Amino acid sequence: MQIRSLYKVRVVKVAYCNNLLTIAQLDSSRSLQDLETLEVENCKALEVLFDFECDKVTKDHAESVLGRLRSLQLKYLDKLVHIIGIVPKGIRVFENLTSIVVERCGILKYLFSPSMAYSLVALNDLEVLDCGSIEEIIGNEEEGTSEIKIAEGMKTRIVFPNLNHLLLKNLSSIQMFCSQNCELVFPLLKDLTIENCPMMTKLSPWPISAPKLDISDLLDKAGGLAEENQVCNK
Repeated sequence: MQIRSLYKVRVVKVAYCNNLLTIAQLDSSRSLQDLETLEVENCKALEVLFDFECDKVTKDHAESVLGRLRSLQLKYLDKLVHIIGIVPKGIRVFENLTSIVVERCGILKYLFSPSMAYSLVALNDLEVLDCGSIEEIIGNEEEGTSEIKIAEGMKTRIVFPNLNHLLLKNLSSIQMFCSQNCELVFPLLKDLTIENCPMMTKLSPWPISAPKLDISDLLDKAGGLAEENQVCNK
C-alpha cells in the first residue's frame, strides 16, 4: 500500500537508516499529530531526534507538538547528541508521553533540559541503559529557549507527577539525576533501580521529595549511592 501522507500514522519504527540525521523538524513533526509510538534503532548517523532549532514560533499561545506520542524507544544510536536540540519558546512537547526507553546511545550526555522536563507530566516509566556518556538525566538549559525565570540563588521545582518506575543501569559516567538548581518531586515513584552506576553518589544536590519511596529501600536499590543522598518523605 502506498502511503501519501504521515497524517493518521500512529506507529513508526525506523531501523538501519544509516544516512538519516534527524527524524523530523518542526513543520514535518506537525504531520505526525496522531503518532503514538516511535521506535528508532541502529541509525548510525542520527544526531538529533527532532530538530526544531531553525524554527520560530510567533503565536502568542503555546503550541503542543507530538502531543499524542505515548511510547518512545531509542536504541543503538551511536551519534545521537540530543533527543530534541532546541525547543523554541511557545512549544510544548511530549505532554502525553508515558514510556521512555533509551539504550546504547553512545555520546548522549543528557536526556532533557529543565524546560522539557516540565512537559513530562504523563511520564510513568523511564529506563536508561548502557549509555556510557550520559552524565545526568536533566541537563543544562539551552540559552534563550526557556520561558522559566529563575531568580539568582532560588531553586525551581520540577515535578514528575506520574513517574512510577525509574531504571538507571550500566551508566558509567552518570553522576546525578539532575545537578541543576532544581527541587525534584516524585509523588508516585515506587520502583527505583540504580545498577552499575559507579560515579553516581546522589540523585541531586538538594533534598528530593519521594513520599512513596522508603529511604532504606532507596539506598538498597541504589546499590552504592552515598548515604548523604537525602530523600524527603513529605
